[in-house]
Amino acid sequence: MPIVVLHEDYDVILQCKELIAQWLEQAGLELKPEKTSIRHTLKGIEHDGKTIEPGFDFLGFNIRSYPIGKYRSGKTGGKIPQ
Repeated sequence: MPIVVLHEDYDVILQCKELIAQWLEQAGLELKPEKTSIRHTLKGIEHDGKTIEPGFDFLGFNIRSYPIGKYRSGKTGGKIPQ
């Protein structure tokens, strides 16, 4: 059963992981450590001396954030037309 939790606060993600583990345990299931990971969608993460690339693959899609440029372009100059 694939599950994805997205949140900006790392502590909230850890709390969700614990709650999901408890919920699965009630159903006689468990999280598999080799299939469970916490990833950042924008930045790489240093872990055990290795850099984990940003994003993750889920159901055939690569989920990842990309930085946006400092400048906006276009006829409106970045402003929303009225």
